Amino acid sequence: MDSIIKTDNDSNIDESNYDVSFEPKKIDNLVELLNSDLYKNFSMLLWGPRRSGKTTFLFTLLEKLLKIINIDKSIIIKYKNTSEKDKDNDGILNFELSDSSLWILNSIIVEQKKIFQDEELSKKSLHYFIIFDDIQSTESFLKEKFNLIINTLLVEGRHINISIIITIQQKNFLQKQQRDNFDFFACILPFSALYGDEIKKIYFDKINLDKTKEFDVAVYCKSEQFIIRAP
Repeated sequence: MDSIIKTDNDSNIDESNYDVSFEPKKIDNLVELLNSDLYKNFSMLLWGPRRSGKTTFLFTLLEKLLKIINIDKSIIIKYKNTSEKDKDNDGILNFELSDSSLWILNSIIVEQKKIFQDEELSKKSLHYFIIFDDIQSTESFLKEKFNLIINTLLVEGRHINISIIITIQQKNFLQKQQRDNFDFFACILPFSALYGDEIKKIYFDKINLDKTKEFDVAVYCKSEQFIIRAP
């Protein structure tokens, strides 16, 4: 993984190469945006270095969403369950990334597809919120199944009442085509103005980052940019 933490060598960077001239739309928190009709079902990729606050941001966001959006089932898939807080709580199901947990997700997708073939049943369908938290490199056979699930959710999730968030440390863990299919790209970067070019390489020069304070979240959503505070 390439480092994105500022080093002494960064002092020689020519900041004139970075476009920070635009004025981003600012909102108090992400919930305001996700509660709009446009994003009742959404997908988000959250990228940040180790111990940058991704999981804290994620759980705070989920807590607020549960208060205002009708989410019937919340499922969290982690690379490893390593602490007491990883146990099921408040109706949130926790699983380690495994063949069996991916089978469960595939079963949910198949069932949701069947439900949405019937207009009456679709009106009563459950709203699933699926989170892949801190997913890292894994065995090739598991990665293949993981990619199939992700591809399906990114293309069909919004049509079958499934929202998805993935948090990662390694920016290239997901395929480029997958990254392009997310509704939102979010990154947690310390003093991120210096790393605009780093992110542009991933997202085809579509993203411009304003100068932000440490651990603000810069979000790219279609043609708009947002600088938001962690909720």
